[in-house]
Amino acid sequence: MCQKKSTKINIFSDKSGFISRVISLPLMRRLTGAFIVNVLGVVIAFALQVLLARVLGVESFGQYIYALTWINLCVLVAKFGLDTAALRYIPEYETQMRWGLLKGFLRRSNQIVMMLSITISIIFVIVVSLMGARIDASFSSVFIIACFLLPLSAYTIVKGAYLQGLKHIVFAQAPQVILRPLLMVIGIVFVSQFTSVRSSAEVAIILNIIATCLAIIVLLVLSKLAYPREINTSVAEYQTSEWGKVSFSMMFITGFSLILNQADLIMVGAMVSTTDAGIYAAASRVATFMTFGITLVNLIAAPMMSQLYAEGNISKLKIMLSYTAWGSFIFATPLLVICIFFGEEILSLFGSEFVSGAGALAILAMGRWVNALTGASGFLLAMTGHQKQAAYILGANSLINIALNYILIPYYGINGAAIATLITMVSWSLMMLAYGKKYIGINASLSLKFTWP
Repeated sequence: MCQKKSTKINIFSDKSGFISRVISLPLMRRLTGAFIVNVLGVVIAFALQVLLARVLGVESFGQYIYALTWINLCVLVAKFGLDTAALRYIPEYETQMRWGLLKGFLRRSNQIVMMLSITISIIFVIVVSLMGARIDASFSSVFIIACFLLPLSAYTIVKGAYLQGLKHIVFAQAPQVILRPLLMVIGIVFVSQFTSVRSSAEVAIILNIIATCLAIIVLLVLSKLAYPREINTSVAEYQTSEWGKVSFSMMFITGFSLILNQADLIMVGAMVSTTDAGIYAAASRVATFMTFGITLVNLIAAPMMSQLYAEGNISKLKIMLSYTAWGSFIFATPLLVICIFFGEEILSLFGSEFVSGAGALAILAMGRWVNALTGASGFLLAMTGHQKQAAYILGANSLINIALNYILIPYYGINGAAIATLITMVSWSLMMLAYGKKYIGINASLSLKFTWP
């Protein structure tokens, strides 16, 4: 009886030619384009944060970041998980040439997002108005102005997700990660240098709204160029119930993930001060660079995971995931060293008041580094029909995160918030990885060798 021979392949070698089987030329072009766009975006975003911190000062910067964090949480509900669901359904419908369903998904998801975002904005304004006596007048106006940003941000994210699902990564990312922050930089420099308007959190929010509107216009133009022509001539078909069930689970995954990343900042602002929240936000933003590699690769990998898993092409999926983890590890490790040993120098770019966040930066960086080691394990569950399990894992760790923040912040301030985030980030990363290995049979973390059938 002839036994099937397995070949052990070192991922650092391409003697068997498997890299070319995993990464095609069109995919390599998309990766290159996405890499360039996101590198520029990271540079511009960092410059924007430094500029805002220096122009606004630590107190107003903290108010701006704190209000924006609350708006991001509301955007999460407004999106209803439809941006993540788009990465699952759009590639599937395009591959199967089910243009009616594709058109229906685009139309219905857009209607839901706009309805929810406008409704939530109105509720938010009412709540802030009713709490007027408990909130400083200037801070209350920051929140109310920020409410206008909510539907615009939700629309921008979902529109970008449509283009990402159609594998137009550069079109999806450029208006959001390059144009929007770049316009804000230009606006802040213009207002601070060439007008008599005093720079404040309110002014920064207004500039953000203007930049987002211009980014939406560009997204609309790019969408007309990128959408398949068959959509225009097809009759829209709707599977609203199915889309709603899947996107609802996706919303919890994204939501719990956002809570894990934002609860610390919100609780620092609520339990200590918005000034400390601003310092912590600067440290958190720097630490986020640690996962830039995994975020970049996920732009390409997320739609492909669903497709490869549906095709039963597990071998190619394993290889893609391992490369994702290795790329993230190689990118994150030197940044970890920099954050630990040169944290004060980095944070001093924001201003001398921000140097006190160096300890929190080192702690947060360690959590991000562990997250990088586990690769795209979270996306793997969401893109292979295990979104409910991913939601349970993130939900449990979100509650733990909130509890730890509540306990540690009063004693250790922003360092306590960082410790809480470190613990839960390591916890959910390892749990996602373990579930993928046990129930899907795929190890999304670093792997030196594969069994190639």
